[in-house]
Amino acid sequence: MATIDSLMRVLHMLFAGVWVGGTLFMAGAVLPAARAGRLPGDSLEWILGRFSRVTMAAVVVMFVTGGHLAGQLYEVQGLLNRPSGHLVLTMTALWFVLAGLLHFGSRSLSDGLDDGTAEDAVEASRTWFLAAAGVGLVLLVLAGLL
Repeated sequence: MATIDSLMRVLHMLFAGVWVGGTLFMAGAVLPAARAGRLPGDSLEWILGRFSRVTMAAVVVMFVTGGHLAGQLYEVQGLLNRPSGHLVLTMTALWFVLAGLLHFGSRSLSDGLDDGTAEDAVEASRTWFLAAAGVGLVLLVLAGLL
């Protein structure tokens, strides 16, 4: 059982890092490049497709591994009454927020690319990605506190 728990921890942290790192890269490098006209729409669409796949994989893996870890490490009372349990519940809520922000941001970017230029698409989706980057950073800080 210790091997499975260790594997779940590694997968959970690996996917968390990749997901938040990808979000920061999209918000801090990809979107500004497209906004400045340095990244054509077809390239932005390709990058968005890859990022969306990483996001989907991260959501599934983190749901499964996080559920396993919470089930192994906490009882319901521990989640509700201990500071570490509160962190876990807060992180779970923020995980849903991050997934939602990225869904709407990616959808907005994709729709914008279908309707117009890359620059216009970025303007329509930029706020979603910036908010997601902020939530991702908060999640990493909370993970460090846990």
